[in-house]
Amino acid sequence: MVAAAALSVGCGEPSVDVVALWVDGISNDRGNRPVRLYEAGERDQLIVWPDIPGSSVDLLQVGIDARARGIAISGTDSTTWVERGSGRRVRLSAAAIGREDEVMEGFTFTRSGDGLLRQLDVDVGPPTWIFAPLTGPLGLRTHALGPGREGAWRVVHAPDAPVLMFVEVDDDRVDGEVQAWAYPSEVGEGPVVDDLRPLARGTIIGAEVPGPEGVYLRGCAHGLCVAPSGRRAFTEAPSGCGLWSWSWVEAESTGADTPPQAIEIPCPGDRPTVLTAVLDDDLVVLDDGRRVYLVDLGLVDLGGPGRPELHGIPKPGGDLTPHRVAHGRTLMISSSAGEVLRVDASGPRMISGVQTPCFVRDGFAISPEGAWVIHSCNGQSGSDGVDGQIRRISVLGTELFAGIPMRPIAIDDDGNALLYSISSDDDGDPRGLFVLTGDGQLTRVDELEPFPAQVMRPGDDGDPTPGRFVAAGPS
Repeated sequence: MVAAAALSVGCGEPSVDVVALWVDGISNDRGNRPVRLYEAGERDQLIVWPDIPGSSVDLLQVGIDARARGIAISGTDSTTWVERGSGRRVRLSAAAIGREDEVMEGFTFTRSGDGLLRQLDVDVGPPTWIFAPLTGPLGLRTHALGPGREGAWRVVHAPDAPVLMFVEVDDDRVDGEVQAWAYPSEVGEGPVVDDLRPLARGTIIGAEVPGPEGVYLRGCAHGLCVAPSGRRAFTEAPSGCGLWSWSWVEAESTGADTPPQAIEIPCPGDRPTVLTAVLDDDLVVLDDGRRVYLVDLGLVDLGGPGRPELHGIPKPGGDLTPHRVAHGRTLMISSSAGEVLRVDASGPRMISGVQTPCFVRDGFAISPEGAWVIHSCNGQSGSDGVDGQIRRISVLGTELFAGIPMRPIAIDDDGNALLYSISSDDDGDPRGLFVLTGDGQLTRVDELEPFPAQVMRPGDDGDPTPGRFVAAGPS
């Protein structure tokens, strides 16, 4: 069902169960730059002092961990994380681990939201990351962490466990050694440790992605998908539709090479498949270019007989983007044409098959459990101006809202959305902060004066991306 409604300014102040932040575009009368916090309707602020190296707004990077426990503020030389409520903090810098190296641009949170990393800029020697667990017995202490030898290394994280893996890559795919490490944490699944420790090492040679770019959905960094539990990692085998499965659980010792195990999967069609996501230790999502499949590996005896169960569904039309939510246990696939597909332990299913083509999708948000999707769409009128159409999608249908040009910041699992308005000629400056409630009422909740500055936000692998707001939740 498609419901259409016009946006209108309401009364009172409803809230969205998220934490969002932005940085004032100009300094206050003391020369300091406030960082504004929205916390489920409440307001707070922090101050960025101009004498912090790299605190120029053009260089400032800000972020919120996935569990919304605190915020990170980062300059050219250091990154500081501040815990909400308590104000406890930790600073990541080369000096904090006794090094004199420069630090590389950008920082990243672990996917489970309980750790913070920033890489040193090392000319000679093995790559090194500054790492701080954010909870547990080592919480808010800095450590030097790395694979221990030179090479092209990257870091991947378990979505819901205190496990990270150093991955040797070639041409952005796993191609060499893999090392699993555990760190202490109070959230997510095991392993339970009280210090940083290696779990196992192995060697995995991943397959090259078949076909032209854009045909397949790649949902995992460097082609290595880590299960939410952190116990297993998967990548494509070099031929057919099989997979390599690697686990530290089977390791005889932390120093011995633990080989991956082959999983034979019959190709569901006439094309090879690509690994898109891992939702559990025995649940993977494959894509053959036409359909996506939930594959249950529970019937397969690794290295022995058995055939996995495959449940497929046609891929939506348009440009597709994968999103892992629910701490990695659900895959949402959104289409520029308006369709939304969900894959979880219950199987793949279309949440919304309604096609509402979007000429320019310039804003997008998805709720933490994947129950709601919202995006802004412009260019529908065929003119160069901003149309400002908002589309909110759930199992209830697709709702279209028009009127004030807006872009979404975040949406919670009750369908309440936080948005900001823009001018019709879109000069880039946000005009006001709004809440769109689950029942379709719109309320302005902040004038956004001074206007939010453009800052850098943490992206995949630590690569920063420009933006005006960052958000996470629930609060």
